[in-house]
Amino acid sequence: MLLGRRAEYGEGVKEVNKMTREFEKVGKWGECLWGIDENGILFINEGQAGDIIPHNSPWEEFKDEIVEISTTGNITFEGGSRLAGLFKGFKKLEKADLSGFDTRTVIDMNSMFAGCSRLEELDLTSFDTLRCKDMGSMFANCGRLTNILLGEAFSTEGDGSTSCGKLAIKEEHPYRRARVIAAEGFKVRYHDGTEKDMVIEKQTVPNYRYIIEDCLFEKPDEGKGFMGWSSGVYDKSEMFEVGQMLESVDEEMDLYAIWGCIPRIGTLKAVPPFVFGEEIPFELPEIESINDPQVTGYLEISPNGEEDSWTPIEHNTILPVSCDGYQLRLHAANSIGEAVSDPVTLHIERASIDMSQVRWAEPEDMVYDGEAKSVWVKGLPQGIEPIYSGNLATEAGT
Repeated sequence: MLLGRRAEYGEGVKEVNKMTREFEKVGKWGECLWGIDENGILFINEGQAGDIIPHNSPWEEFKDEIVEISTTGNITFEGGSRLAGLFKGFKKLEKADLSGFDTRTVIDMNSMFAGCSRLEELDLTSFDTLRCKDMGSMFANCGRLTNILLGEAFSTEGDGSTSCGKLAIKEEHPYRRARVIAAEGFKVRYHDGTEKDMVIEKQTVPNYRYIIEDCLFEKPDEGKGFMGWSSGVYDKSEMFEVGQMLESVDEEMDLYAIWGCIPRIGTLKAVPPFVFGEEIPFELPEIESINDPQVTGYLEISPNGEEDSWTPIEHNTILPVSCDGYQLRLHAANSIGEAVSDPVTLHIERASIDMSQVRWAEPEDMVYDGEAKSVWVKGLPQGIEPIYSGNLATEAGT
């Protein structure tokens, strides 16, 4: 047999050849060798297992890889041992044969299989729980667990002071077959996303679809709007939309409200005087749009600054001198709302235009023959476009 490729998982690596398999990850739990093969099967070898820190199993680092558990030989525990949370949160675990566990000295099995949302088959025929003081939430959130094999010494109430939860048990000599009933789904906790950290909990149903809720909180202030939910407060957090459907919820979820803000427009700099014919020398101010980068905007002008008097214009509009003294402001909008800047006054000066080359022009062979003829102006400075009126005639002098 080949040794496991990762030797850093503690002593006993050299002894792993007692189990006749090739393992990708190996280690030791007390005197018990263990290994995880390429198929995600955890094998635990015989011996006296070590105690564990509550809810921190020897395989915590690999719990998202393990799909099956098997034991070899008799696995014993010291008196007063605790197995709380030993396999808690093994979301991919589907089957576990723990018939090698001799648990007569174990006093704590709290949440031992809690959160194993895909677990369907469990062999506990060797479990003796008559001295166990805490079996609370032992099978919590195990909605698919319909095939548990129990021995005669498995008491659902431990030493009489606890309970592992509701099981439907059927006698099948020499063992008993059980399934979890009235299993609760996982909780989804919605946070308001503010310093108050208000929380509303929703209970899911095991193995059923769950639809993400709409906003459950009042907006913090009038300048904010609800954008959706986030799995955390970090850049790489997953976003969830209202109405998004999850096939199932297989772990506790915390979702935080994301609030967007209407655009905040910085100070609009005064527009320097400019000459008719020039574009408005407008400088775009800083615009802040929290949690909503899609911002649109345009300029508006008004003769007096009254609210109903504002007219949108393009940024490259050539304004006539008659707009001298008008007010100018920036209008910005995102999905949350709209905002306008403080106005500034426009100062438009008349242009000094060289008109020395301006003259009327007409076709060289123009003859009045009863049909309408036209004349036009030529020699105008660049950028000036004339508007004609009355430059058509059918007779000379008219």
